[in-house]
Amino acid sequence: MILLLPALTWAASPTVVDSWADLNDIRTALDGNYILDSNLDSNSAGYVHDSRVGGKRQSGLAANRYNRLAVHRRIDGNGHTITGLTIYRPTTDYQGLFGRLDTSAVIQDVGVVDCNIKGKNYVGALVGYLLDGSVSGCYATGKIHGTDRVGGLIGQNSETSSAAELLLQMRC
Repeated sequence: MILLLPALTWAASPTVVDSWADLNDIRTALDGNYILDSNLDSNSAGYVHDSRVGGKRQSGLAANRYNRLAVHRRIDGNGHTITGLTIYRPTTDYQGLFGRLDTSAVIQDVGVVDCNIKGKNYVGALVGYLLDGSVSGCYATGKIHGTDRVGGLIGQNSETSSAAELLLQMRC
């Protein structure tokens, strides 16, 4: 069964994301709509090489344990990719580009490429726990490691959330 989700409609102009710093800001902002304007990789502005925060290694985004995407937030990847995301937190739950996607939040049309993510529970390349939002047209490649509720793109998908048209190419 293929579930088709409606295209994003913007209540206001989305904030343009074209650096790792902009991407990191999404995780800490309280509300907003975002659109990825270019591919992000280790050559992009703001890429953090082997950042050590609390003895835990990450590359790509500065360490932030509160990477929760809130109610009504929308992110359009615009067909772009995020390459080289590395997260090493083997004792921490909710790991991925976004640890948790809450009610009515939407992510679409983005690829997480050549990632290496290690967490404890609820671990996925894009979202650790998809509580009640939606993900469509997204894909991931790379390595994902965890203990429980681990998936390639999404670690745990709740009964009330939706994930459609997803492509996974993962290595354990």
